[in-house]
Amino acid sequence: MQRIEKVSELRSALKDGANISKEPGVYRWWFEEKAARELLSTLPPVDWSKIQKRDICGHTYYALYFGIAKSLRQRLNWHINQKHSPTAVEKGFLSTLRQTLSALLLCPMTQAQENVNHYIDANCYLEFESTHSKEDAEKIECDEITIKYYPLNVQGNKCVEKNIVNELRELRKRFKK
Repeated sequence: MQRIEKVSELRSALKDGANISKEPGVYRWWFEEKAARELLSTLPPVDWSKIQKRDICGHTYYALYFGIAKSLRQRLNWHINQKHSPTAVEKGFLSTLRQTLSALLLCPMTQAQENVNHYIDANCYLEFESTHSKEDAEKIECDEITIKYYPLNVQGNKCVEKNIVNELRELRKRFKK
């Protein structure tokens, strides 16, 4: 992937119309090791040896989530700056990643916006690149999800154990309020 940015820096840049492509693309969320381990501690055991890790600014980060976008700028903004309104939660329009983080932080989704924002600002980097087409992005995602271990991806995840995916689904249902 081409570009990696600290989420806290992307937050304000996106509000100011950051120089991020409006083209389709793919992105990977990197979580600082200690924060990632705490976040996933309530799930059935995760195989940490299968998760991609990377040194970023002298700290170990784990790739926990992978996604695609029809518009990279719009999708990154959605994940980073989305409001947790009752309507967004009730109608299922809240970002899947934000739903998952709310649940793992044990916070009702309508009350979790500040907690999720603080968590991702303090602990996450986003790696992203544009693709030539939505179909290219979908192919990359299919390859990633079927070959690599992303414990926060629920849909189409072939590598993570079913009990982890099922627990994430249950947690999201429980905190969808």
